[in-house]
Amino acid sequence: MKNELYFERIITIGNLYLEHIFLEFETEPVFFTCVDNHDKLYLCLCSEIRGGQKWVVSECTLGILRLLITETIDMPSALCIPEHVILVTRDLQGHEKSCMINNYDVDPLDLPMTGTFLKCDTESANQYLMDKESAALEIHLEYNSVQYEDSIKRLMSYMTRLKQMVVQKSELMETGKPYVSEYESQIRTADYHDLKDASNELYLSAA
Repeated sequence: MKNELYFERIITIGNLYLEHIFLEFETEPVFFTCVDNHDKLYLCLCSEIRGGQKWVVSECTLGILRLLITETIDMPSALCIPEHVILVTRDLQGHEKSCMINNYDVDPLDLPMTGTFLKCDTESANQYLMDKESAALEIHLEYNSVQYEDSIKRLMSYMTRLKQMVVQKSELMETGKPYVSEYESQIRTADYHDLKDASNELYLSAA
């Protein structure tokens, strides 16, 4: 189940759902994260609260999030890492608009000053990061497990075909017929490549 719907119909993104608040002002989120319908992560900064609101929305990775929380990079750098960012505005009537701009076109007045690092509840931020990384690891392991099982199935299928060919060879030798026809040779070549592909997939998924 998604968290609170925060932005609707953002250009190129769709809906965004509030996930974690790092900084707030009078119960209003100022610097926070959202996720879209595909669980893609975004950093959001509220840069204007007078006479309407304005936000800078930037796609984020767990790597960027870690650098931000550990104060390895400052806030404006984290927001402007992607080539494009989204500007969202909402007027006093609640009408919302969004547009995409290049990261170098972001007004410096819409960003914290260079050298401004994230100052927030460290314990809460680190727990949030750990939860996100754990969830990502779980998905990664589950995906690799499926890939591993698929590779095993392909290898078992190959072994079954190989056994059949051995039986056919024995039968042909008993009847004195030529062992390898052109058609059988093509089949064997295809089987050989299937084995190589399956072996490579198994090796990569187990690495």
